[in-house]
Amino acid sequence: GDTENALKTAEAKIVDNGAVCTFEGIEKGRYAISILHDANNNGKIDLNVLGIPKEGFGASNDTPPGPTSPPNFEDAAFEFDGSELNLALIMRYILG
Repeated sequence: GDTENALKTAEAKIVDNGAVCTFEGIEKGRYAISILHDANNNGKIDLNVLGIPKEGFGASNDTPPGPTSPPNFEDAAFEFDGSELNLALIMRYILG
């Protein structure tokens, strides 16, 4: 839910249970991607009283969250060589 350190952000409509985002002008380097299904369009991930996400989320490498934290960068990171790269991320819904 925190985009403070994000290099780029994007929004996409969900169509046929999927969405596509394209990022251009990304230099080679080490990156991680996180996704959020902001179902109520409030610009943040909504949590229940126990801190469990009420909305869908995901990360590169299908990295799961920690017991009380989002997926960490090291586990989600991948090397980007500067050429075209297509990644498919899985959306997780903990509370259905």
